[in-house]
Amino acid sequence: SGLRQLTKTREAESSPCWSPDGRTLCYASSEGGGSRLMLIDAGGGTPRTLQTGGIRGATEPDWSPDGRWIASAGDDNAVYLYSANDGTLRRTIQGHNGHIMAVSFSPDSQRVITGSQDKTAKVWDVEKGVEVFTLQGHEKRVDGVSYSPDGMLIATGAWDKSVKIWDASTGKLKHDLKTHGVNCLCFTPDSKTIATCGWDWTIRLYSLQNGEQKPAFVGHGNGVYSIAFSPDGLQLVSASEDGTVRIWNVETRKQALKLDGHTGPVFDATFTPDGKRVISCGKDETIKIWNLETAVESQTLIGHPGDVRCIACSPDGRNIASGGDKASSQMWKRYLK
Repeated sequence: SGLRQLTKTREAESSPCWSPDGRTLCYASSEGGGSRLMLIDAGGGTPRTLQTGGIRGATEPDWSPDGRWIASAGDDNAVYLYSANDGTLRRTIQGHNGHIMAVSFSPDSQRVITGSQDKTAKVWDVEKGVEVFTLQGHEKRVDGVSYSPDGMLIATGAWDKSVKIWDASTGKLKHDLKTHGVNCLCFTPDSKTIATCGWDWTIRLYSLQNGEQKPAFVGHGNGVYSIAFSPDGLQLVSASEDGTVRIWNVETRKQALKLDGHTGPVFDATFTPDGKRVISCGKDETIKIWNLETAVESQTLIGHPGDVRCIACSPDGRNIASGGDKASSQMWKRYLK
């Protein structure tokens, strides 16, 4: 998983997630009123509804790395844990005093973290269904939460122009990074650096050894919605309101590629698991696949209803899922052969 976009409006958008083996897609659906979580096999077939237990307004799900659990949240400020095996609701955990904005599992799947409108983040024990600790200190709602890939750190992002880095085992604050209004943040694969992007048109990197800010990536002509590191951590991709997708060399901070092709703002971009291609999506209602060796658009996918707000590539690299602002999700099968 890992923290992606912070600017999602939870009432409107559908953000899909893949099972770790890439065989199943989970997404939120609002068809027929309300919102419920659905599962569909990558090979196709009929979508299956997760047992909701009367939950209203199911938010973006997260799948545990071990494949056993799916976590989500509802309008009643609770976090819900489902068995991924049979789709039954196994845990309902209360504790927040405001809407849960973000949900993310730890790399070992033993804990799940939530960020809330109550300005806190909470860490929960998955097996016991109890709170481990609360992370306090943000002045506005916590829109983004993520564990570092090595599981040692937690990052929380809020619209108070700060990113806080916490010790994942103790909940102790390690770094309070004063930054821009954060749209998105992500860890490098080696967990040593965190990157943020925002409406000041820049991408900022911070060392997690000492909290120092490194030189910013500058080049976009408008706000930056989304960033993601390549699997080897040597490159970073960014998606912007300026209509471009850009690839950056992490070591030199220089722009390596500028990918033009979208006819409006680009909301999300990510690398394929092999790092050879980038997938992007935007307000022009398209998904584009870019070949990084030739720096050209290799394919455009048309058919998603409305703006395409987010994309997720399956871990096996074979399929793409897209989510939009009409609470619609789409699965694009075998476009990445």
